[in-house]
Amino acid sequence: MKKLLLIISLTLALSAESTFSRLIVFDKVQEQEMASYISKLQGIEAVKKGFEYLKNKCDNLNIISYCFFTYDIMSKSDDINASKQEQTKYFNKLAGLFEKPCLKNNSADHCFGIAALLSDEPDNILYEFKTAVSDKKAELARLSFEYYTKSCDLGNWEACEARLFKLNHNQREALMDRYCMVDNQVKFCRNLAYCFVSPKGDRDNLKLCVELDDDYPDPKKAIKYFRKAYELDRSFGPALAEELMFNNQCKEGKKLMTDLCDKADGEACFLLGWAYISGQCVKYDLNLSKKLFAKACDYGSQAGCNKYKYMTKGGY
Repeated sequence: MKKLLLIISLTLALSAESTFSRLIVFDKVQEQEMASYISKLQGIEAVKKGFEYLKNKCDNLNIISYCFFTYDIMSKSDDINASKQEQTKYFNKLAGLFEKPCLKNNSADHCFGIAALLSDEPDNILYEFKTAVSDKKAELARLSFEYYTKSCDLGNWEACEARLFKLNHNQREALMDRYCMVDNQVKFCRNLAYCFVSPKGDRDNLKLCVELDDDYPDPKKAIKYFRKAYELDRSFGPALAEELMFNNQCKEGKKLMTDLCDKADGEACFLLGWAYISGQCVKYDLNLSKKLFAKACDYGSQAGCNKYKYMTKGGY
């Protein structure tokens, strides 16, 4: 029983707060019924009986959540010896449950679901089975891209992001630029900006942006995208001001950072405090720096609190 519940909980955790989680989650009634059934299971047959419960529900109700976990457990549990033919049957059944609402009802989430199901990404939770049974990987990849595109066109930005992984360097950057500058999607402005920040790119976002090391850094691009991000979401003000100051656009950067700090932005006060230590765009002033760290702390910046305590302890 614990192994069955572990498989289900891990899969839900992997897909938490995503389109996929919305599609495979059980509703309250399903959850209560399943919990009531599984709680009665004992011994080594628990996983098999729990699996049969899910499989029967999938067969009779044709509900994505039951069919997904039927297939998922087939591919993850050593206690379920499903044949290749049976696995293929449930893979195809699950694909159909995603595909029909996508094509018939233009459901962006279901288009995303079928795209993710067919995706050839190594971290895809269905990847191991598909590579084992399919000799048509190129066709799967093509279909996946088409469904991601359809889902994106229907307004699912998670699909837009996933589609980027399939593109080459130039296509990816151009499309992200459109998502940011034309479609006003702040997450893409953010990712692009952090790719190009000085003195080096944010490697966590490298895959979403570009892959050529010689593109880093690019202050003009970083400022462009931070400026757009700030236009869409004021919380990016400190990042924009910092990049401006770091690249010697001192008048604009200092004014923005000071204005933000005066408006009780703890991050801005903290960054301004660092500027007075480094002498970037301002005259070195340790006393003023300490005051700014104290102000940052008052405005909720833990980094400001830590730095203020450190300076106080050090006798500054």
